[in-house]
Amino acid sequence: CIDMLGDKKIFNEAKSYYGTSSFFPVFRIPITKGSEKCLDEPRKVAISERAAKKYFGDEDPMDKTLIVNEKDTFAISAVYKDLPNNMPFQVESLFSCQTIIARRTNTNSPWSGDNGHTYIKLKPGTDYKNFEAKACPKIISDNYADIQEASGERDEIFLQPVRSIHLNSNLEYETEPTGNGKAVIILFYFSIFLLVIAWINYINIENAKAIERAREIGIKKTNGSTRWMLIRQFISEAVVFNLLCYIITVVLFLIINPIYKRI
Repeated sequence: CIDMLGDKKIFNEAKSYYGTSSFFPVFRIPITKGSEKCLDEPRKVAISERAAKKYFGDEDPMDKTLIVNEKDTFAISAVYKDLPNNMPFQVESLFSCQTIIARRTNTNSPWSGDNGHTYIKLKPGTDYKNFEAKACPKIISDNYADIQEASGERDEIFLQPVRSIHLNSNLEYETEPTGNGKAVIILFYFSIFLLVIAWINYINIENAKAIERAREIGIKKTNGSTRWMLIRQFISEAVVFNLLCYIITVVLFLIINPIYKRI
């Protein structure tokens, strides 16, 4: 279970959070320097390889110090691999949650706060909806149902698959701007529609050409061509034509796709 609390005023424009050491095994982020227990103590920070290069160049950043807001000092306890682009968040520096707990001891106990992102790793094959229906109400009833009743409020805890966040989440305070899954689906079906139109047009063109090919077939039969010779010719022409189209498509994709991604 991981809790991450956002901080908007960390050195320059780096994306930073408070978190726990379990972040690395849960998301399988390799640590290149330091240990997986790097965030178990207050005033520790783990940084990405990108951040290490950015702030320290070719120097070894281990045990060096970061000064935040010109007053808070953190010792670098680990360096981890840059996060993949398909992660639901991008973290360049992860500060230990123990820092906040040591500063404000009540941070670790109240259930009313919603300023953190909590990730839970379930066992393989677990139906998260069944888990949600059984575990989430119990979390509330076992910990703060009396407070909810006294205040006349009601909480509902629900789970969301990490892979569905980017396109299907409409919640506030997401760590990264989310996409629009419905728009992607609409564009997908629109592309299928265009492809079908292209197929129909191609068939119409080929039918128009069939009149000319009929004359060609008549001349070749007059000159002694058999049925199977003509079939082999047409199949060979179709294979060569489609193979050339495929090669051209792949080449254009490799050239245009990086430009499209940058746009």
